[in-house]
Amino acid sequence: MAANRSAWTIEAAIALAGDEPAATILEAEQTIRAHLAPAPVEDVARKEWEAALDERLRRLAVKIAPGMSVAQGQQWRLVMVESLSDLPAVIVLTAAKRAIHRPMQYLNEVEGIVREIAGDMVATRKLALMRLAALREAIERASEPSLPPPAEEPWTEAMVDEANDRFRRLGISTRFRLVDGAVESYRADPDEREAERRRAA
Repeated sequence: MAANRSAWTIEAAIALAGDEPAATILEAEQTIRAHLAPAPVEDVARKEWEAALDERLRRLAVKIAPGMSVAQGQQWRLVMVESLSDLPAVIVLTAAKRAIHRPMQYLNEVEGIVREIAGDMVATRKLALMRLAALREAIERASEPSLPPPAEEPWTEAMVDEANDRFRRLGISTRFRLVDGAVESYRADPDEREAERRRAA
């Protein structure tokens, strides 16, 4: 949902995130940031990435200029790998793969089309990060300690347990308890939250 450019609501996103939205948000952000990471510089990883991009470019060259000599093809791919290395590593591989479906007559069209596809992918992921940040802020605002609205009848242990379970599933640390018949709020510490998670499992 975060990567979908259509309209969405915080409530729908929280519902989709499941019982542990905070952990789900963090995992999603890590995945997106991995997609936006630059090309590797470490020798082995760099060679593997270059080989993967080279293969995608080879397929594009066969499609556009099947009569090109082996030497010319190798030189063109070397230049293209270097030229496209400023794009995020994962995204440029996907963009080069998707480019095979775009009509092209000349090899000098390849870079522009790959960059166009990659640009759309980068924009989508940046939008997703913004949405996830907004979702996290909404959850954090909701976690500010506050008493439940006054009830017509005195709160019972069952009502407190229900409220605490709802907050736990939202990833909110605020909890409630009865003290001398009155409801008070507090923040659950990590040990208490872990114990809750185990009981709910």
